[in-house]
Amino acid sequence: LLILVISEVYGGDPIHRGVLPTALPLSARVEFFEQRLNSTDWNVRYSLLGSLTSGTLEEKAVLEALIEDENAKVRNQAMRRYVNTYLAINRELIRKHFEDFYQIEIPLGMHIQIAIPDIRSIEHHKTFLGGSNPNNIECIGILGDASDADYVLGLSDNTNNPYNLNVIAAALYRLGFPDSAVKVLQHSLDITANDSGELFHKLRAIEYLSQIDLDLAYSSFQILRDVTMKRQDLIPRTVNDV
Repeated sequence: LLILVISEVYGGDPIHRGVLPTALPLSARVEFFEQRLNSTDWNVRYSLLGSLTSGTLEEKAVLEALIEDENAKVRNQAMRRYVNTYLAINRELIRKHFEDFYQIEIPLGMHIQIAIPDIRSIEHHKTFLGGSNPNNIECIGILGDASDADYVLGLSDNTNNPYNLNVIAAALYRLGFPDSAVKVLQHSLDITANDSGELFHKLRAIEYLSQIDLDLAYSSFQILRDVTMKRQDLIPRTVNDV
């Protein structure tokens, strides 16, 4: 959906990342995926991730297979693509490989002594880096339960950042509160975009909405399209700006 939305907003052809697999008949796409999934070279399996851009159930199944890959780099990137694309995820699958999904990096050259945190602890994710870091909010949506929803929803009162709001909405959905997720996504869409980067995250909000309420996503897209047509400064000059 996101590729189609960008295409219509900008009045050009769809972005052609990953077009080959989706343009082929189903049998040919299955063969395309299977050949790469079964490769003994982890680089080939890793490169397959670049073709998974359509958000289909078919590609979701491929990502779930790659999350079980023997290579940690493949697992990490597959989980990232999976969590960023789909609201309805297999949380147990991410939890199984959570140490590959969530990693705390110490900058090179820093010599400090820290206690190794329990990265599966909800309390860690509520307090680390102030408790409002998008990565930690994402993790609460994966590890938490319904009792954490009020905390996550409260974070939406303190930000107008469309990226953060999308992460909050995704976490709420995964905690079992789709109606709250919709409200947060609508809040994100109500905020005026200041640049093409923020516009991209608004388009992502519409993509998430489409997974909950397709009619609402479509009407939201029409409003965003009309606003964008009047703001030429928001239209990216290149695909890289998107």
